[in-house]
Amino acid sequence: MRLSERIPVFLRLVDWQKLSIRWNLENPISYMPRKARTYWKENPDQRVGQVLINLNLLPDTSKIWLDEEKTILESQNIHPRQFTFWGRNYDKDMKRLPKTEWVLIKDMTIDHIQAILDGGWTNGYMKDLFEEELELRKNLPILQHEKS
Repeated sequence: MRLSERIPVFLRLVDWQKLSIRWNLENPISYMPRKARTYWKENPDQRVGQVLINLNLLPDTSKIWLDEEKTILESQNIHPRQFTFWGRNYDKDMKRLPKTEWVLIKDMTIDHIQAILDGGWTNGYMKDLFEEELELRKNLPILQHEKS
């Protein structure tokens, strides 16, 4: 199941003009109508294209239907730290949280990211992303003060 938390993040970050070009739309879209945003929040497992097609706002094409938000944002040169979530299940003292808290990579503390890496809690794509985030913050000290 897709995270509902990704929806407002995607809506804040996406460039609708670029997306209209990506989807080869004859009638470009400049925003997501309110009824589509409401429908998407009620059906968070759908992709953005599915939402717009299901509401008859866009033509039904597999290019639009299958397009993932992650791929769309990456194609618009938005770094994954801006839209990739990590599920936090424990607090800093390793006490189990009542429910998973979803945190954007950019909002995690350096200590939290380092603890995940040191504990071997991830590998592959996420490990690479965390290592890149730590390097980014080392090179851009202003990012060291980000929250969570």
